[in-house]
Amino acid sequence: MEDEKIVQLYLQRSEEAIACTEQKYGAYIGAVSLNILGNLADMDEAKNDILLAMWNSIPPIVPENLKAFLTTVARRVSLNLLRSKKRLNGFLLDVSFEELDECMPVRASTEDAFDAEELKRTISSFLSTLSDDERRIFLCRYFYGDSIKKLAKDFYFTQSKIKMTLKRVREKLRVTLEKEDLYL
Repeated sequence: MEDEKIVQLYLQRSEEAIACTEQKYGAYIGAVSLNILGNLADMDEAKNDILLAMWNSIPPIVPENLKAFLTTVARRVSLNLLRSKKRLNGFLLDVSFEELDECMPVRASTEDAFDAEELKRTISSFLSTLSDDERRIFLCRYFYGDSIKKLAKDFYFTQSKIKMTLKRVREKLRVTLEKEDLYL
C-alpha cells in the first residue's frame, strides 16, 4: 500500500493503518529499534510502542514522508525504552550526540528559538555536498548510532580514518551552520 493511503487511514482513525504500517515497515522499524536496544525482546516491546506512538501522532501531525517520520518515532521510542531500563548511561548514542554538540545550534530561550525547518533544510542541503562515504558514515554514526568499530568494519576503513572523517564532517557542518546564521 502507498504511504499516502496509510497516512489517510491514520487520519480516518482506521485501525487498518496500524496493520498496514506493520506489514510494510515492520522489519524496518524492528531493525532501527534493534540497532538501538541491542536485543530482540526489547525490540518486540518497542515495535508495539512505536505503532501506538504512530497512532497517537497522526493526527495531529500529517507527515509528508511516512518512512522518515516512522524512523524518527522508532528512534525516540527505542531511546525512551532504553532510558527507562536505565541502560543509557555511557551508551553509544550519548557519545555520538556529544560529538555533534560542538557543531549544532544552541539557543538560550524559547523567545530566541530557531526555525527547525530552516535547520532541517540546511542540514539536508549540507549532506548533499558530502561524498558518498562521508554522508553514509555521518548518517550511520549520528542517525543510526553505529559505533566507530562497526563503521570501520562496514566501510573497510581503520577506526582512525572513521574518526577523522567524522571530525572533518562535523567541522564542515559547523561552518555551514555559521554561514546560515544557525550556529551560536
